[in-house]
Amino acid sequence: MHRHQVRHTRICFFLLSVLLVLTGCAQTPLTETVDQSNQEVAAGQGGNLHYQNLVLPVSNCIVFNSAAGELSLAAQDGSNMVALSDAIGNTPIFADDWLFYTQGATGDYLMKINLDGSNQVRIGRTPLKYMVIHRNRIYAIESGKGAVISLATDGTDRRLLVDFQAVALALSGDRLFISGANAADGVVMVDLSSGETSWLLRQRVCSLNVSGDWIYFADPDNYFQLTAYSIANEVKTALGPTGLEKPFIVSCGYLYFIDPSNLNRLYRYRLAGSSSLDNQAKELVIDDAVGSFAICQPFVYYRRPASERIYRVNQDGSDKMRIT
Repeated sequence: MHRHQVRHTRICFFLLSVLLVLTGCAQTPLTETVDQSNQEVAAGQGGNLHYQNLVLPVSNCIVFNSAAGELSLAAQDGSNMVALSDAIGNTPIFADDWLFYTQGATGDYLMKINLDGSNQVRIGRTPLKYMVIHRNRIYAIESGKGAVISLATDGTDRRLLVDFQAVALALSGDRLFISGANAADGVVMVDLSSGETSWLLRQRVCSLNVSGDWIYFADPDNYFQLTAYSIANEVKTALGPTGLEKPFIVSCGYLYFIDPSNLNRLYRYRLAGSSSLDNQAKELVIDDAVGSFAICQPFVYYRRPASERIYRVNQDGSDKMRIT
């Protein structure tokens, strides 16, 4: 068989594999918000960013890094997996039929690729983290100096949003939330429609999460106590639990967190605005050591510490299965 025939056969096999994965996957851009009654941010734009979107849902499929270190696409249970890239992909986001990600262990290059593995293009060289996308612009933190920037989806037209060092981003509707490295910078809200910027808090925060008109965070200056802030009423309330040093994720009325004092198991609390959690027992979700995780309704995906394997459980921790 001639060399060009071998190459043609390999391409056809790859495309056939991708078609099997994409069967039944309506490619709905993840920039849309879900049911407003849940006051929930679209998957990949909220607390999952603290773990670089370990698993990114794209309609009925998932994007993740395989145990072999390849950016991959598969069904939700990990079946029919195909490698989109032979390198690691960090903080993947998806919009308008394109998957955007930073490539390699250090995320040196900004890439985009179609979900069938075609048209892979390098569109930037600055390492980025906390990437989100809104109305055909990418928003991210430059890893080196912590600058918050926006880019066109071809990597051009770089714009600086704030002049301080940022540590995290969260996107909710048309509002981008930025937490700074210093107390004086605090938490800033940027209205992406009008460009208006307003300071909400003047303090350091950890695990920035936004759910509707509420910001949830751990206060590093008060034993990492869980704290809620009402955007509408400008009121801050301590909710009770302390020791939330590892990044947590708020999703559909629950706060999911890793508890280092309990062998890094994953637990959750039910959240309701600024209601105290002092009298609420934490609920065990994953009876296993968790190093990183992602909430992709109706599932929780996670990795053990120092492991490349990804597991999936239901929201209540049942039906555990290995994905990679």
